[in-house]
Amino acid sequence: MSRYAVNGKEPTGAWLPTYDDAGNGTATLNDLGDNGRHGTLTNMNVATVWVADVDATFGGVRRIDTDGVNDFISLPFAAFPGAYPFSISVWVKATGVTNYAVLVADIGSLNALFGVGINSSGNGFSQSGDGGGSAVATSTNSIASGTWGHITAIFTSTTSRSVYLNNAGLTTNTASNTPSLASLDNISIGALRRSSVFYYATRFDDLRIFSSVLDASDRSYLATRRGRRAGGGGRLINGTSLVRPAGIADHSPLIIGAT
Repeated sequence: MSRYAVNGKEPTGAWLPTYDDAGNGTATLNDLGDNGRHGTLTNMNVATVWVADVDATFGGVRRIDTDGVNDFISLPFAAFPGAYPFSISVWVKATGVTNYAVLVADIGSLNALFGVGINSSGNGFSQSGDGGGSAVATSTNSIASGTWGHITAIFTSTTSRSVYLNNAGLTTNTASNTPSLASLDNISIGALRRSSVFYYATRFDDLRIFSSVLDASDRSYLATRRGRRAGGGGRLINGTSLVRPAGIADHSPLIIGAT
């Protein structure tokens, strides 16, 4: 089991730009889990899209930006679960300018999709649509522009999608607007690639997909800090990653002074 599993749940893919071995400075976003489902950067300047972003509150040292003009990251189909339920966990930085979807899986021929992202007001959302309509769950809480937040989107069935922002603000939408998981055409970060392509200016880190429901303990673990992994890492004090001492479980956050 990889260091990016959560309470025994192995992700189908784990993409964490904050770590150098994710492919920093290259055209490949490495899957740091055990599955080798690497992403491909398209129309991106690799010298500028890997952006230094040290955050003393939630940790992390780097993010990837998509420009909302013509670039995106494509992920392999195997990264997306083929059945319900499944969950998507991602850290996003609010821009306060426009809505953006971090991860989109779409069926171009049907104008159908699954999407996860944050809106211009700083609310997290999960979305699915089947061509005849779209159902969106929007968190009741929000984050301020320029700050990081953690989104958990949970798709439990064809009639249920839920969203949490920072493990709070739960909203569930039970409309039956959901595409077939067996018919996906594209899985992308920063773009909806159907017949009319939509690009999003995203700011993201620590994206993981799970073929299961993330429960309260899982969500708390992931929402504590960017890049959380077994054996420590992710939280920064003055730009230095803390290494968890032997014998101390990673499930409990390290606390140094006031946090």
